[in-house]
Amino acid sequence: MLIGFDHLILAVNNLGQVDADFQRAGFSITQRMDAGKGPSENRLIVFEDGSYIEILFLADPEYRKTHRLAPLLAAGDGWGDYSLHSDALDSDKARLDAAGIPNNRPADYTKSLADGRPWTVALLQAGRGTGRAELPFIAADLTPRNIRIPDDKIRHANTAKGIVGLSIVTDDLRGLVPAMDAIFGTDGAEALSDSPDIQRGRRWKF
Repeated sequence: MLIGFDHLILAVNNLGQVDADFQRAGFSITQRMDAGKGPSENRLIVFEDGSYIEILFLADPEYRKTHRLAPLLAAGDGWGDYSLHSDALDSDKARLDAAGIPNNRPADYTKSLADGRPWTVALLQAGRGTGRAELPFIAADLTPRNIRIPDDKIRHANTAKGIVGLSIVTDDLRGLVPAMDAIFGTDGAEALSDSPDIQRGRRWKF
């Protein structure tokens, strides 16, 4: 079942510059020491509440051409995607299927750290590149989470402790609500307008 917010992805064209900008803003930067050199690079800003920001740079030009965030990067740096954390992707997929939400089958993604420790995360994609761009993807750790997300730099000079909310802009709120209800549930959902004729927004507490 869904157990929390996982992370936000900030796609960038100059990793070094953005890394430096965040450090100047008082954030501690974590670099996971993966073995070898992959087609992408990242830096992590990990918070006490378990959530994190991934600063993502698509280093390989050929990989970049096919990546789901490539159209965004063509316009400049920006927030590209977000993820939830789960411990039961099969039941999450069943819930999405029952609601008619397009999604891919959970796929395992495995890498190893430079010290030889492997980490594996399973991903269920329902958003950008698969379905509606406003929807998240869902991640489930199949190895200890602190291998994938190091937790040794969770304190920040600016005292930030977590991610308290995420705003999503859409041109079809009415069409989006059923999918968001299926993912987040309806218990904590509330309209941001008293009028049924004015769809200003909707909030899901999660």
